[in-house]
Amino acid sequence: MSIQNEGLVFEGRLPVLFQVIESFPTDDTFLFLNEKNERILRASLLPMEPKEFEEHDEVGLMLWRQELKISMLMDLVGELVTNQQGKPPVSSLLLTPSYLECADLPGTTDSIIECSLYLSPNIPQALKLYGLRVNREGQGVEENTDSSARMQFRSMARSVQDLLEKVIFRQHRRQVAQGLESPED
Repeated sequence: MSIQNEGLVFEGRLPVLFQVIESFPTDDTFLFLNEKNERILRASLLPMEPKEFEEHDEVGLMLWRQELKISMLMDLVGELVTNQQGKPPVSSLLLTPSYLECADLPGTTDSIIECSLYLSPNIPQALKLYGLRVNREGQGVEENTDSSARMQFRSMARSVQDLLEKVIFRQHRRQVAQGLESPED
């Protein structure tokens, strides 16, 4: 996790699958995909921190216990589904709300890429992201064979970008809290 000109950036290893496709999905398909991506991101943002309750707030405490049980069931179901269907291989990547960089990105400059990205081990559904493979800033076409290539996202709803930014921020906050933040170069 680091902070760059674009804001917070997730750097890590996640299960991801890339595929070069002929054309972008239709606008109706993008509408459906954005709604689905929004649901997946919202699920990954469900609170996992313990909550504080007033001394005699039995209803709040009961609801919190129910939330923990549901969360545990979701984790178990997610693990079962993942074990049955499997996930793609884990790749090192850099993720922002507007692009993704990864050494495993297929295609050449201007290839249309479909990306299935699994953000959380307890959520067996992948974000479906679409974009163009582009040259990274400061690279010419002949230099575009370095260790990572960039996929610039297309037709991502603003609400999905905002939620993705929140997921990246939460991951950053966890790393800072755990003291795992790597020293900046």
